[in-house]
Amino acid sequence: MISRMAPSNTGKPTLGNARTLLLAHLTALKENGETILRIESTDAQRSSEEFTGNIIDSLRFLGIYYNPNVIDQSEQQSKGVYKEIADLLVASGYAYYCKCSTDDLKRIVARQKKEKSSRQGYEGA
Repeated sequence: MISRMAPSNTGKPTLGNARTLLLAHLTALKENGETILRIESTDAQRSSEEFTGNIIDSLRFLGIYYNPNVIDQSEQQSKGVYKEIADLLVASGYAYYCKCSTDDLKRIVARQKKEKSSRQGYEGA
């Protein structure tokens, strides 16, 4: 079994991060598996190497050992990994592309708020 930890490097690690990391790691250990660290660096403006270092330091402090091949999500995105998978899902009928503009989505959310709809957000157009 592979257990994944995917903290974001947009701030200092929190107690919630530590809890999630410990549970993921213990699950992997229980199943004789490995733990993979994937950094969710999708917010380029707030992401930093300092915060990545803080995450790794907190793992060491907690005694969590993980596969040393850290996966950087933004690096995966730049390689086109996600586009390939998205295209495969669309081709197989499990996903579709949204044709709504940003303005369309804002109007939908505004209407839902005005109507006090129990469902808020994307409507699957």
